[in-house]
Amino acid sequence: MRGIITAAGRSPRLLPLTKHTPVSLLKVGDQSILDYQLKALRQAGIEDTVVITGFCADQVEEFCRGRALCVFNPFYEICHVAMNLWMVREQLREGFLLLYNDIIFQAELVKEVLSREDDTLLVVDQRGVDREAEKVAVREGVVRDIGKDVAQPYGEFIGIAMFSQNAVPALIKELEQVARADLAATFPYLIRKLIGHGHQVKVHPTHHPWIDIDFPGDLEEAHRVWGSG
Repeated sequence: MRGIITAAGRSPRLLPLTKHTPVSLLKVGDQSILDYQLKALRQAGIEDTVVITGFCADQVEEFCRGRALCVFNPFYEICHVAMNLWMVREQLREGFLLLYNDIIFQAELVKEVLSREDDTLLVVDQRGVDREAEKVAVREGVVRDIGKDVAQPYGEFIGIAMFSQNAVPALIKELEQVARADLAATFPYLIRKLIGHGHQVKVHPTHHPWIDIDFPGDLEEAHRVWGSG
């Protein structure tokens, strides 16, 4: 299982903090978000990680030297997660754990996800759903829809997903179609396409601490909860 971190975007909602610094390198305490992520992956047994870069790529590449492989997406200004994955599609084939670049989480959560035998798995938090969150609708244990506009959500997708080796061929097929049709396709769009073609997507509810850092206030909260650790 390989770790894939999408760290290409500008994160304008965190301005001015991200004017000259990518969100993945913002500090929480004495560590960057990316540092927390790489350490959690290693503690969970994932040593091989690919970081997809774009904005301020040179900073991320310098940080990752000797720790993770970086792949630059030259189209990062117009792309979202789906096309970031397309950039590294050949490195997905053995199965992978996808991480958004703005979340901090515990290694125990990753260990739980890796212990599951499902082919495609979204990590979901049911403890309140933020209005801006990517929400998940579930029926009989299977994801039926995902997006910010989902009615009666089961929970909030936290930005961690697992695709087994068995699931990757279907995923790559969808990525190839997305690359031809919509460079700005989001991750929920990709999951919706998979569901529409009969691919089964499961959820992993979590009660472990985590935080996504979308706004300056989120970074302040992360400092309070995680920065003293």
